[in-house]
Amino acid sequence: MGNLELIFETKGFRGVNNVADPARVLPSGKGSFLTRGENIDIDNELMASRRDGFGAPFLTGTRIHSLWGNGETCLFVEDSDLKRLNADYSAAVLRPGVGPAPVDYVEVNGIVYYTNDTVIGFVKEGEDHSFPPTSQTYKVPMVPGRLIEYFHARLYVARKNQIWFSDPVAFGRTDPRRNFKQLPSTVTLLGPVDDGIYVAGLEATYFMAGEDPGKAVLLKKADYGAIPGTKITAMAENIGGYRGSGKVCLWASAQGICLGGNEGLFVNLTKDSYHLGGRTEGAAIFRNRGRYQQYLLTVWV
Repeated sequence: MGNLELIFETKGFRGVNNVADPARVLPSGKGSFLTRGENIDIDNELMASRRDGFGAPFLTGTRIHSLWGNGETCLFVEDSDLKRLNADYSAAVLRPGVGPAPVDYVEVNGIVYYTNDTVIGFVKEGEDHSFPPTSQTYKVPMVPGRLIEYFHARLYVARKNQIWFSDPVAFGRTDPRRNFKQLPSTVTLLGPVDDGIYVAGLEATYFMAGEDPGKAVLLKKADYGAIPGTKITAMAENIGGYRGSGKVCLWASAQGICLGGNEGLFVNLTKDSYHLGGRTEGAAIFRNRGRYQQYLLTVWV
């Protein structure tokens, strides 16, 4: 056997590149891109390892979706019912008949608010509640929608191409005369940070700065929108290569994985290497692996 010749050397892997021609994705000593990667994890040192496998399911059912949990409370939808997962892995119906549409959640001071296209409510101490009617003039109960978020003492709900916000501290009511903003197309993102909210429609992404939504101006950040369901929040120090501070949001777009930080600082983290065009819906979580953190994403057409 002759002497082996070193063809190239790399110090790690930077993920998958699906933007460049695979024949032009060349090895690099600082970290090489892959043209394809399945069932692998890449850590902070750019080392690749086989990902963990799947365990046995502890609950099976039909059409389970819209899973949410915080370590104490776990909610999900099965068929058309909103359910709570108990400590013994049994399930209890909290609200029957919420419908088949995806449910979105936000937790505020231990209370979980939720909505889909037809219902809105909240779970407090393991029990489901609806917003009561209001007797105040020109006020109505908070409207349901596709997305729900909390920012500076208000609930925000994305409903078709509108962003509705509650009265301050009164999450259950809104003013239909003035408590909404309108986008040119369906709202696909509500991403609050410390000093504003990132919002997106099908055609663009904006930053809505300030605590008063009635006075806030939409500042365009990108000429493309977001894939709904892919937004998560994290702290800036957990995002490699990002030098900002405070809370940030991560989400997927057709043009790559995007980050929105304070003061309207927007970055497309993978615009030159990884795109997700053609995807219309998704789901994501932020996973702490101890030595490193991961933004885990699944998207579909």
